[in-house]
Parts: sequence; structure tokens; C-alpha cells
Amino acid sequence: MEHQEIRFRLAELDSDEWLEGEDQLTVCEKALLETRLAAYTRNPDTGSTWEEGEGRIRASIKDNDLRQYANKIGISMAQLHMPQ
Repeated sequence: MEHQEIRFRLAELDSDEWLEGEDQLTVCEKALLETRLAAYTRNPDTGSTWEEGEGRIRASIKDNDLRQYANKIGISMAQLHMPQ
């Protein structure tokens, strides 16, 4: 995703309208988002791509644990993009 697209999507969420659902963010969650957005704004080239982060997570999860998780939430391994 391009930096401009990320900024555009964040700008779309700039109002509180998206918080009007049942599961509103806590004060701590809002503060964490604001902190991370500020860090990104200061240096948008740091961090990892989604693919890099996903790869690290997948490498750290044992296949059996992932299968149990998939079963618990009612999805298949294919939906997790994992080999069967």
C-alpha cells in the first residue's frame, strides 16, 4: 500500500463517526493509535510491510497451534493461507 493511500484512509477515519458502534476504542487504544500515527508521520519509511510482519508471525507460530486456532474460530487452514 502506498504511503499516500495510507494517509488517505487514515484521513477518512479522522472523525469520530467510525467509533459510534458498540465496540468503541478505549482511551488507551486511542492514545496508542495516535502515538503510532505520529511516529509514522515523523518517519514513514521505518517499520515493516504487511508481508514482512505476517511472515514473522507465521514463522513464530507452530503449525499445530495455528490449526487449533483456525478450528477455534471456525475457519480452514486455506483461509489462513497456510498449507494443509
